[in-house]
Amino acid sequence: TDINDQKVVEETVKKYNEELKTLNASKDKFFSIIAHDLKSPLSGLLGFTEILVDEFDTLQTEEIKEFIGHSNQAAINLNALLENLLEWSRIQTGNFTFHPSRVNVTALFNDIISLFNQNARNKKIKIEKNVDAALYVVVDKNMFNTIMRNLVSNGIKFTKEGGNVYLTAIANEKFVNIAIQDSGIGLSQENISKLFRIDVNYTTPGTNKERGTGLGLVLCKELVEKNGGKIWVESELGKGTKFIFSLPKNDS
Repeated sequence: TDINDQKVVEETVKKYNEELKTLNASKDKFFSIIAHDLKSPLSGLLGFTEILVDEFDTLQTEEIKEFIGHSNQAAINLNALLENLLEWSRIQTGNFTFHPSRVNVTALFNDIISLFNQNARNKKIKIEKNVDAALYVVVDKNMFNTIMRNLVSNGIKFTKEGGNVYLTAIANEKFVNIAIQDSGIGLSQENISKLFRIDVNYTTPGTNKERGTGLGLVLCKELVEKNGGKIWVESELGKGTKFIFSLPKNDS
């Protein structure tokens, strides 16, 4: 009937409008990162190296070490941002490889803790884990590392000096729930609703004024879902944050 045909057309138009809105949001996010977020760590790196070049002969050894340390941190931040940007770009274009396999959770946790030990020590933050040594998940290992890199980095970023970041994994019948919990500044309910969304440009500086782009959590959501899981957050302002994501369990 004409009414049914009209409904089909309206639904089709609505669907295309939503897809166009998402594409525009993705484009805006991409250019925002290129224009602003890449510039900040790059400017810092250039600034510190210029001082070293121009004033090296007059600087004290401790000052040189300090500027080298700042330069190194700026380079680390720039590299992490570029990795997220490239990974996200591959997903948007469908140009990514997906190789899920049976992986031991303890081994995955140990790799991540080793990666962030120095960052955590710089803020006197302790990273601890609690996981059954015999627990396995089915996941693309590279994607898992990207998810954990972003979530643990956030935990350190938003936790004050002397705080803690906890990594835990709890299995149920079909899934393993992996949690990254910090003792940091927490999130309001209003800001929780802005997370994981490409169309909302929500970022906030860390406790040491560390910058972020908001892209990391969007990327985490896409990668978790591609591995058959879900991601969510529990938080209260001033009482820390807990990110949890599920992955298929493998007992065999």
